[in-house]
Amino acid sequence: KREGVDTRSAEKLFERAKEFLRERKFRQALAVAMQSENETERVSLQQDMASKAIQTIEKRLGGFGHPIPQVQQIVADAKAAFKTGDYVKALDLAIRGGDEFGRRREIAEDAMEARTGAERIVGVLGTIGAQAARTEKAYRDAEAALERGDVDGARNAYQQALEGGIAAARAHLTEKLAKARAGADLGHRLEVDVSSSTKRFSESKAQIEGE
Repeated sequence: KREGVDTRSAEKLFERAKEFLRERKFRQALAVAMQSENETERVSLQQDMASKAIQTIEKRLGGFGHPIPQVQQIVADAKAAFKTGDYVKALDLAIRGGDEFGRRREIAEDAMEARTGAERIVGVLGTIGAQAARTEKAYRDAEAALERGDVDGARNAYQQALEGGIAAARAHLTEKLAKARAGADLGHRLEVDVSSSTKRFSESKAQIEGE
């Protein structure tokens, strides 16, 4: 008890040993007393392992920088089990929390990668004057999902913003290129030298298709 070990199960065995002793059943009293000692060691080990496992996953959560509600709930359940003395369940939950954290962290890393691309394409759309409403909405939805800890939803929304933004930029630039080419054709018919412009159109078309 002085070392913080939960001795309730061991105390029950010890009380049973005292009953045997009062009944002068010395062999049974000795056997139960030894069992009580082993029980204390077992509980102490389980308690220590569960405590360290919970502390580890809490530390990983604290250092991550984004909430992960699913893992936080598992940790809360582990702490509740620990409080009631069910150290085996607490340890199992803490281990599950660690596994889930690893999985969610991978998804979050994918989301951050998609976020970089989505943020960039939003800026590009603004620079070239393309329609950006849908892309910006998808980006805002992704940011909100990330804020509330929905890394799956954030990843999907960032990816949607990225893909939609690229399509919008390509369509806008292709349209501008077509208009410019029409102007160059007109200049050619009017016998104006547009050879350099035609070359740039070809380069721009290849770049747009490549992107």
